[in-house]
Amino acid sequence: MRTLILTNCNGKNTRVTVPDKARVIFGYITTTTTMKLDRYARDLPFVRAFQVFDEDESLLACFTDTASFRDASINYAEEVVREEGASIWKSDNNGYEREEKLKKTKAWDEPEQTKRISKR
Repeated sequence: MRTLILTNCNGKNTRVTVPDKARVIFGYITTTTTMKLDRYARDLPFVRAFQVFDEDESLLACFTDTASFRDASINYAEEVVREEGASIWKSDNNGYEREEKLKKTKAWDEPEQTKRISKR
């Protein structure tokens, strides 16, 4: 068995365990009705889906509205920019003036989903 992490278009992560010999397909499928899944609320006759088939080509699972997937054994990190500081607004007879004192730092951060799964 292998574990995969699916991310839907809203950013929600789902963990799925599939058989080792299962065939996985990720791509667009045609629906019988139109669905409003994108941010512009257009009618779409297709959706992006993650499908799992067994050795006999029988469909085991179909997850629609899937944005991405990865094997749980693959750890990854995201670059994060942190800003510290303050914005000061000053007003006088001529209007408002804004003064910013910001310090930006960049670092690599391992997402919480990866931390939880990699420790199992």
